[in-house]
Amino acid sequence: MISLDEFPFILEVNRGVLSTFQKIVDEVLKNTNIMLTITGSSMSMMENDVLGYRSPLYGRNLNIWKLQPFEFREICALLDDISIASETYFVFGNIPYYLSFYDEKISLPDNIKMNILTKGMNLYDEPLILLRQEFRESRTYKLLLKYISLGYRSIGKLCSVSGMDKSNISKYLDTLKETGLIEHVLPLGKKRGGIYEITDPFTDFWFRFVYPNRADLEMGNIDKVIEIFDKEKNVFFGHRFEYLIKHLLETKTFREFEDFTQIHRWWHKEREIDIVGINELGKEILFAECKWQDNVNAEKILLELKEKTTFVDWNRDKRKEHYAIFARSFKKRTEECCCFDLNDMARALTKNT
Repeated sequence: MISLDEFPFILEVNRGVLSTFQKIVDEVLKNTNIMLTITGSSMSMMENDVLGYRSPLYGRNLNIWKLQPFEFREICALLDDISIASETYFVFGNIPYYLSFYDEKISLPDNIKMNILTKGMNLYDEPLILLRQEFRESRTYKLLLKYISLGYRSIGKLCSVSGMDKSNISKYLDTLKETGLIEHVLPLGKKRGGIYEITDPFTDFWFRFVYPNRADLEMGNIDKVIEIFDKEKNVFFGHRFEYLIKHLLETKTFREFEDFTQIHRWWHKEREIDIVGINELGKEILFAECKWQDNVNAEKILLELKEKTTFVDWNRDKRKEHYAIFARSFKKRTEECCCFDLNDMARALTKNT
């Protein structure tokens, strides 16, 4: 086997190397038992320049593998405690390289200080490096990711805060979607509008707490940024918790909800439901709320949830409704819905390994 890692770096120096490798594949490796593997972390260059239809290597690949990050259950297995695993995941994400810097012997804030907020450390500039690899013009992409992380998630809000027109900003958002950095989320039943979400937790954390505070961090004011994080972390963790539960439902972690094949969100005006699952075949619908809080009163949350569900049009008067609440812990549960605290989630993750 011949293996070449970070092949895009070679392309940056010599674009003609693709034609050379075409000859190697066609004339040297043909009818041999030699396997050539080419890998790279720049998705755009690997997909477009190396494997695209204009590339001399187009059509010569036998297998294409896109390496995926860790599943949440794998992070739980590494860190044992699901509460610690959750907060670590919300900050460091699920990329093995990022997680390798996490030190179990010290607190999460100290890990953040040491690995992410300290100038010169590996993760201090990581998203900027990746953006420069992916995009020749990275400034606009950095601004959009910052604004999305700060809560400007609709295209209207992004246009307003950035000063860009809709047609121009849509081009950049589409490119960010293609690279997997963001996704476009539509509320159940709608085909237009929607919001944009950053998919990777670490990228989301970095553009919310690091990028807007670079001036302070460059001067060594790390404690000031940690204070900002302490004030805003519950809101940030709550958002990432909702995103995590959506993924766990999509990957059939909870056997109670395996029949729900489509997982959405729903909002209309001031009303919002964190998760709406659909079982088209059985005309069943799941309404769920996610609360990154302790001592949650499930009865109160369920009462508010049921009021909001009356505004959801999907198969009105013909559907069977199910309810679920996900929280760190409960003060009061109810038998009218499924209640999952972190321990319940840990058991569900263990059963599905």
